[in-house]
Amino acid sequence: MRSLTKRFGFAFSLAVTILLSAGLELTGVWWTMLVAGFVGGFLIRKLFKAIAVGFLGVLIGWTLYFLAFWMMAPAAVNLAFSLTSLFVVMTLILGGVLGALSGIIGALASLLIFERVEPVATQ
Repeated sequence: MRSLTKRFGFAFSLAVTILLSAGLELTGVWWTMLVAGFVGGFLIRKLFKAIAVGFLGVLIGWTLYFLAFWMMAPAAVNLAFSLTSLFVVMTLILGGVLGALSGIIGALASLLIFERVEPVATQ
């Protein structure tokens, strides 16, 4: 049971979040990014690190997705980016914020499940 309560490092949790967000984005359902952030926060179990892991993991995952589109059709992506560059930036920031919020939820769920709180003795 002790191995289940192990906290993972920042780099490992970030890598898992990036891989999950990139993989889940292939489903075509944008809200699956919340699952990636949740898993990253669940693994790291520290609140502020969970925010960073969720934000960076989803931000990098969506950036990889945009780069994959650019590699497949550079002219089309360049045209779309020149017309709506602010939209792409706002999409990445919104994805990062959603990842950060789901990272917080994952960290709090992990603490709720694995942390033992000693009862306070009443008199």
